[in-house]
Amino acid sequence: VQTSHNTMFALRRTATSIPKVGARALFSTEIPVGAVARVIRAHVGDEATAIKADAIVASVQDGLKAQPGFVKTVRTVCKGEWAYEIAVVFESGGTFGDYMEGDFRESVMAPALGEFVKLATEPDALYQGNRVYDELELGVLGVLGVLGVLG
Repeated sequence: VQTSHNTMFALRRTATSIPKVGARALFSTEIPVGAVARVIRAHVGDEATAIKADAIVASVQDGLKAQPGFVKTVRTVCKGEWAYEIAVVFESGGTFGDYMEGDFRESVMAPALGEFVKLATEPDALYQGNRVYDELELGVLGVLGVLGVLG
């Protein structure tokens, strides 16, 4: 799959049009911002292509681990739709903002993203976004409440 000029332009535009994470005036304060994740999602078509995507992600892990505030990379795959999603998690909005503006992202992550886009079944549908990242420990009662069992 060839990456179109329009796709790469859209990726660059998306990456550069993100509001600064530290500019809290842009966001509500009801959900506190602690850890922040950069999420990238695309459909990859099949297991062989998902394995190729895993190799791309593995190729940047050492560099990510060296980034200040990096916590972890989380990968999820839906084997029914072959939706492949990566979340790169940073400990705070500040360290995430530094990553987004840093040289590592431009020199290492952007080329890796270009390779990932080539694997997507619909490159123009590739999604990138930023998320407040929390790991919730709900316990049994919390899970039942989320599922609506407790009313």
